[in-house]
Amino acid sequence: MLRWRASSALLALLLSAACSAQAPGADSASAWHGTLEPPAPPLAVTVELRARDGVEGGMIHVPEDRVLRPLADLQFGPERVAFAFPTVDGEVSYEGRRAGDVVTGTFGRGDRRAPLVLRRLPAPPEEPPYQELVVPVAGGTRVFTASLFRPRGSDRTPAVVLLHGTGGPTVDDLRFFADLFARRGIAALAYDKRDTCGEYGWRSCIDLRDLAADGAAAWSALRARADIDPARIGFFGFSEGGWVAPLAAAEVGQAAFVVNASGSCVSYAELNRHINAERLRRDGFGEEDVAELLAALDRVDRYVRTGEGAAETEALLASLSARPWLTATNLGSRLPTQEEIASLLRWRCLDLDPSPSWEALRCPVLAVFGAQDEMIPVAESAGRIEAATARGGSAAVVRIVPGANHALQPGTAALDEAVEWVAQRMATAR
Repeated sequence: MLRWRASSALLALLLSAACSAQAPGADSASAWHGTLEPPAPPLAVTVELRARDGVEGGMIHVPEDRVLRPLADLQFGPERVAFAFPTVDGEVSYEGRRAGDVVTGTFGRGDRRAPLVLRRLPAPPEEPPYQELVVPVAGGTRVFTASLFRPRGSDRTPAVVLLHGTGGPTVDDLRFFADLFARRGIAALAYDKRDTCGEYGWRSCIDLRDLAADGAAAWSALRARADIDPARIGFFGFSEGGWVAPLAAAEVGQAAFVVNASGSCVSYAELNRHINAERLRRDGFGEEDVAELLAALDRVDRYVRTGEGAAETEALLASLSARPWLTATNLGSRLPTQEEIASLLRWRCLDLDPSPSWEALRCPVLAVFGAQDEMIPVAESAGRIEAATARGGSAAVVRIVPGANHALQPGTAALDEAVEWVAQRMATAR
């Protein structure tokens, strides 16, 4: 999901990638670097290949798009280099011709491709300063495994539970964030996002409170480990994960810190109104259209809450079916069914207010937002977090980054500063 694909900003920070290498020679390693164009600024891409004890593998790293993923199905021969991998939006592939230490090719999805020239770097890649361990987690009726990215050569380290955004649901979708923390001496725990959605798909129907329960269980699993300091375990959540983080932290009651990166602090009903209204404005519709949309959304929400006014609301939706703005929204042309109301996140968490969870915290809090965030109401979310934590006695540090979007792009400085904020506080909390 590179920046040159312009849809779904909630997912734009994630490029689902996987590759495995026919890497050069046994017990060897090489790094190849290039620049993907035409994004402005262009995206730096690094591919690392390794072969050790007959096992081949590697990584692709695109920092600007928050990508650090294992390689699979990579063909890296003396003349041809190619790989393809699935993403939530379809397969991404690379096809190139190699001439010694240079590979010239194109990278992208379908007919949306961009030039990518990879050049072999003079030095082999260094081993990461952390190891990846498998950790069992049990919470309620769910038992699952997680990956712990633990700094090498350290004892009783601080740790962070990483919480998924709305995007990709696997450990590898959080690997980039785990790497940032582990390189600063903070063990990071990541796990696959639960999938209870059946025909609706994993993105749309997992209750935020279930996600918080999984995060709390992961926190407890870390707390039970002898190599983790039980007094220095916190939560980091990006986008939807930032919405979930205070719920999980309030549930455990003893979190050492909470970092919310671009997570909303309004109810789903409020967030849905904001997202739809801003989409119409970006598409050039006027305020009369926006007002008509918001009134219709409110009517549908009222029906979901009370079960009343079905006929009148159905008639309203029918009268709007020919509006040119309808397809740019998630209003729909009919009322949701009872099954959908019981299943879909939009309805299950319609009036879930995260403010009480923020108020319940008794730990350092950092909330980071992009001033140009196109997905959430930044000013309202920031204000509510500040007010709620002040009421609870754990005033938050709130940063609104000029020029940054929902993914806190361009660059990685905002994320680097968030990790440094955690590292500094955990260093003084020994």
